[in-house]
Amino acid sequence: MRYLNNVLCILGATLLLTQAKAQEIGKLRIGIESGTSTYVSEFRESASIRATNSISLWESTAHDEIETSLNRFYTGIKGEYLSSDGYLTLLSGVRYTHFESTIERDDFWNLSSNTSKFYILYNQNGTLTEYAQARNVKQSADYLGIPLEMRMYTMRPRFFRLFVKMGFDLSFKVGHRTKVDLVSPTMRPYEHLVANSLGAPASFLSTFNPSIGFKLGKEHSLNANFEVLLPAYILSNNTSSIVTSKAGIGVQLFISYPIN
Repeated sequence: MRYLNNVLCILGATLLLTQAKAQEIGKLRIGIESGTSTYVSEFRESASIRATNSISLWESTAHDEIETSLNRFYTGIKGEYLSSDGYLTLLSGVRYTHFESTIERDDFWNLSSNTSKFYILYNQNGTLTEYAQARNVKQSADYLGIPLEMRMYTMRPRFFRLFVKMGFDLSFKVGHRTKVDLVSPTMRPYEHLVANSLGAPASFLSTFNPSIGFKLGKEHSLNANFEVLLPAYILSNNTSSIVTSKAGIGVQLFISYPIN
């Protein structure tokens, strides 16, 4: 809830700024964007995943022996509104975002391929407890939403310009998939059941992406904008049901052309 309140505050401030600048908007550009972010991630605590299937005191849980990753890819169409003085732009449009998260056994100290697996508890009914052996789990989630960004240039209009940007987006999930690489071929018919035991990504996504970058191009021609997200934040919870993360680093490319 705290992260959602932060998003709403930023959204409100952006809308007020947009209204205040409405009389100053002088030019409109339209363009396409593409970007990627890599996040520092950790294994999400789960009673269903263990490094072994034993519950004895001497057997480790999965938390210390599972490697994780979380990556984001996105593309979209944005309009860019340039203020009459040329120093401030407001951007918004439609963005498609794809998240990918993975977990696998950390075998840095183990040379045997027999240790390259972990166990997933997928069925527990009375005295019956069933584990599936897995090499890795890959989960993906697709979101569709709206980016809201404000860019401030540090110099007057020219071919090369530096800028800083504050940006965030609000998106809703349109699909997801969890793929489990099971060790035993005879367990393949149960992959869907095992995957369901791991849960699903959240339906709502919000991110906050401050960045620095530069623009190449003349004012009345094609422009290319390159930026580095430092850092990239995930504000919402449960973007992945198998890993957790808040911050990372990313890059973005935006190519635009004036339409007025």
